[in-house]
Amino acid sequence: GSRRPGTRFGPVGRRVTRAEGRLVTVLVADAGMTAAALLASLLAWAGTAKLQRRADTAGDFAALGIPRPTQAAVAVPVAELVVAVLLLALPPLGGGLAVLLLGAFTGVLVSKVRAGVVVPCACFGQPHAPPLSWVEVARNGCLLVLAVLALFAGLAHVPGLRGILISSGLALLALGLLSFVRSRLGGGSPDRV
Repeated sequence: GSRRPGTRFGPVGRRVTRAEGRLVTVLVADAGMTAAALLASLLAWAGTAKLQRRADTAGDFAALGIPRPTQAAVAVPVAELVVAVLLLALPPLGGGLAVLLLGAFTGVLVSKVRAGVVVPCACFGQPHAPPLSWVEVARNGCLLVLAVLALFAGLAHVPGLRGILISSGLALLALGLLSFVRSRLGGGSPDRV
């Protein structure tokens, strides 16, 4: 062919210049770093809240049927805080660990919702949480998307405005959608979901 140096073909056959390729790479890295920062904030909040309410957290874990709830009331928030730090310091590693952690949390949520367990979701350490429902599973799905985006963050850096807007916009859209679903379901009780 007639390919010029410094170009490659995009998904629709149009030539993509090196500059365009670099822009996409930067946007993905920025979106990943912003996602890592958002997820780190949420995990730090959740871990800190659980540690501050350790006895309540152990009780919530016991109600969920989590083995060794007293030990889990320390281990889970410490894991959340470690992953939060790694998301900021080494986003791809933190993102990978966040995928594993959130995958485990989501697995527990799915099994409890499917079993019809009606207990508050103490996921963020709040004292008066709504009962577990598919809304929490969907929320964790959104958090998993942030964790996957963090895998593409590269080395920790300050993201550009476009990356911040993309990730923040997606996060706000997801939060708005989840709030809307919860309001339409009357609090998200499992029997209404």
